Amino acid sequence: MCKRCDITIRKFKSSDLDTVRGLIQNTIDVCYSDVYSKEAVLFFKDWHCDDNVLKDANEGHTIVLERVSRIIGTGTIITALGLIILSNVKK
Repeated sequence: MCKRCDITIRKFKSSDLDTVRGLIQNTIDVCYSDVYSKEAVLFFKDWHCDDNVLKDANEGHTIVLERVSRIIGTGTIITALGLIILSNVKK
């Protein structure tokens, strides 16, 4: 566990799944809806289903970022890094 600027970084736990999925789905809505077609947005959302999130966590290294015990970000390294941060936390 690492602390920096009131943010804790820790390993993903399966109990984080609902929150992480919600974070990913919200980020796709906020960041992709104005850039990609509805079909592409649905593809991205379908791709990040529970099974794929858990598969990525099992095959790679998934972390969550917490601030005051609230998950505000997640990232996974498999062969490349994917990172999702709450849109209202980005600076």
